[in-house]
Amino acid sequence: MFKSLRNYHLIMIVWLIIEILIGLTYFIININSKIDVVTVVIILSLVIGNFLIICLYIFLFSLWIRQRYISTAEVIKLNNTQALTFGSVGMIILDHDLTIMWISEFLEDKGLGKLIGKSIVKLSKDFEQLINNNIHKITLKIENMLYDAIYLTQTRTILLQETTKYHLLYDKLQHEKLVFGVINVDNFYNSLQKLRVENQIRVEAFIKTELNNFAADYSCLLLGNIEDGYTVLLYQNEFEKAKNDNFQLIKNVREGVKKFKADITLSAGFSYGNAINKDLYELAIEAKELAVYRGGDQVVIREFGGNTIFIGGTIEAKQSESKINIRMFAQSLYNEIKLAKNVLVMGHQNADFDSISSGVAIVEIANNLNCQAHYIVNQNELDSKTKEVLEQLVPEEYIDANFVNSKQALKLLHPNTLLVIVDTHNPKRVDTPEVLNKASKVIVIDHHRVSDEVIYNTVISYIDAGTSSTAESLAEIMYYNDFTNIENDFLWNLMLAGILIDTHNLQVRTTRRTFEACGLLIEWGASIAKVKGLLQDTLSELIEKFALISKAKTIKKGFLAVIADENEEYHPTFLAQISEMLLDLKECRAAFTIGYDKQKRACLSARSNGEINVQIICESLGGGGHFSAAAVQDSKLSLKELYNKLVHAIESEVYQSEGNTFKRS
Repeated sequence: MFKSLRNYHLIMIVWLIIEILIGLTYFIININSKIDVVTVVIILSLVIGNFLIICLYIFLFSLWIRQRYISTAEVIKLNNTQALTFGSVGMIILDHDLTIMWISEFLEDKGLGKLIGKSIVKLSKDFEQLINNNIHKITLKIENMLYDAIYLTQTRTILLQETTKYHLLYDKLQHEKLVFGVINVDNFYNSLQKLRVENQIRVEAFIKTELNNFAADYSCLLLGNIEDGYTVLLYQNEFEKAKNDNFQLIKNVREGVKKFKADITLSAGFSYGNAINKDLYELAIEAKELAVYRGGDQVVIREFGGNTIFIGGTIEAKQSESKINIRMFAQSLYNEIKLAKNVLVMGHQNADFDSISSGVAIVEIANNLNCQAHYIVNQNELDSKTKEVLEQLVPEEYIDANFVNSKQALKLLHPNTLLVIVDTHNPKRVDTPEVLNKASKVIVIDHHRVSDEVIYNTVISYIDAGTSSTAESLAEIMYYNDFTNIENDFLWNLMLAGILIDTHNLQVRTTRRTFEACGLLIEWGASIAKVKGLLQDTLSELIEKFALISKAKTIKKGFLAVIADENEEYHPTFLAQISEMLLDLKECRAAFTIGYDKQKRACLSARSNGEINVQIICESLGGGGHFSAAAVQDSKLSLKELYNKLVHAIESEVYQSEGNTFKRS
C-alpha cells in the first residue's frame, strides 16, 4: 500500500516538473513575440489547476492517514484488556494519598475490586516499600498469589504481573537440585583391632544401620562401603532438612559406639551450587578432607563459589594410633629435600617455640642431606621471653648463619626452591606471605585443626589435629628417617620446649605418641630440667602476670576472662601464658585473655582443660586454632567489644552445641 502511494507521489512530481518546463520553454521561445491574452489565461489556468489538484491530493492523503491512525488506536483500545489479561498483568491507579481509584478487570476477576477507595497498603504492606523507597521491582504475595510489581511515579500507576506458576516452578527446581556428599568412617580399623570379634561385628552392623537409616530418612542414594567411605546423593530440600536436624547421624554414631568402647567417628563433606556434577563431587571430597583435618566428628558444607559451613566437632581430635601416614610423609619429605636446590622454612607470625623448633629441625634435616636451608623469621616480632631463651639455647653464630628475614628470603628463592611451612596451614598467618606466593614447591606440616583458609597446591602436606605440637611430628619424622646423629644437639632442647609449651607442661593435648616423642628427644640429649629452668619466670615477670590475673572475672561457672588495660600492649604469647595460668585455678575449664598487641589489634588468647572446645568459640569470633588452644586477632574491635562478643558466644553455648554452625566466605 505504502509502495503504491510512493509511486503516485513520484508521478505527480514528475508531471508538475514537465508542465513547468513546457511553460518555461513556451515563454522563452515567444519572449520576443506578442502573446495574446487567451494563451496566458490558458497557461495560468493549467498551473493553478494543477496546484489545486496537488493541494486536494495532500488534503485527502492526510485525511486518510488520520483515519487510519485513529482506527489503529481504536483497535488497540478494543484489544487492550484482552492483551493485559493474556499476559497476566493487572493495573492499579492511585490517588495522591495512595487511595485506590481504579483496578483493571484482570484484578477485579481476582476479587480485588472491593478495595477501590481504600489505601493500597490494605492490599499489601509491601506496596509502601515499593512506592516510598524508589525500588524498581518487588515480588509480593496477595491472597495466596505471587505478583511482580513495578510503580510508575508520574501516573501513580502500579503494574502487577502474576508470576505464581513461575515461582512455583523455580522453587521446585531449587528443591530438586542435587547435593553431593562424601562420608568417611574415622579410625575404623584401629578401633576394631582392640575389640573382641563379636563386638567388631556389632559395631560394623550398628554403623551400617545408622547410615541406612540416614539414607531412608532423607531420601538419599548411598553408595560405597564402610572401609572406603560412602558417596551420598540427595535433593536440596532433603539436604536442608538434614542440616536443620544438625546431621544427627554424626552424633548417633559417636554415642552409639561408646558402649562397645570403640573410638569411631564420622567425617562428612557436602557440596551444592550452580556447577556441573563433576565439580560438585570434587568439592564434596575436599569438604570431607577438611572435616578429617579438623579432627573428624563433624560435617563441612561447601557452596560452590560461596561459603563454607562447619557443623559439629564438639570433641577433642583423636590422634591415630597408626604411624603409617607419618612414615610415608617422612619418606616423601626426604625425597623432596633431596630434589631441591635449597630449602626455605617458614612458620607463623609472632613465632613461638613450636614454630621455631620445627623450623630449625627442617633446617637440620636439609643440612644433613647436604642441601642448603634457612629459617625465615622476623626476630623483632618475638616476645622477650622467647628471644631470651632462644639466645641461651642456640649459638649466636648459628642464628646469624641460618636465620633470615623476609628480604633475605626473597633473594634465596629460586624456581627449584622447596618452601616448608611449619605450625600453620593458613596463608594469612605465615611469617612472609610474599615468599609463599612466589614459591613453586610448598610442603605444609601442622597440628592445628584445619579452617577453610588453607594453603593449596602443596606438593605434600601432613596435618594431624590430634598431635600435641608440630615438634612432636618432627621428632617422629626424624626418627623414621634416622636423623638422630645431628651435631647441633641444642635442637633437642628446643623441640622439647616446643612440646612442653604447647601442652602446658604435658597437661593437655597429650597422647601416648606425645610421651614417646619426649622420650626420643631425651634419649637424643634433651633435658627437661634445663628446658623448664630456662622457661621459668623472673620475679618481675611473675608480678606482671599476677597483676593481669587479678583482673580476672567469671563469665559463667568454669569460664574466666581477663581484659588488659587499654593503654598497654602485649605479645600474643604473653596473653597465652596468662590464659594457661588461669587454667591452674580450681574449677576453671576455659580461660580467655584479651589485650592489644604492638599493632594495636585486639587479641584474644583462649585455653581450655580439654573439656571445652575453644576453637569453636574463637571461630565464631573470626579466629581459629584447635580444641584446647585458640586465638582471635581483630584490628576493628576494641577490647570491650571483643569481650562482649566473647560473652555472647559463651552464653549461647556454641562450644557444646551439636548444631554449631559457622560460615566462612
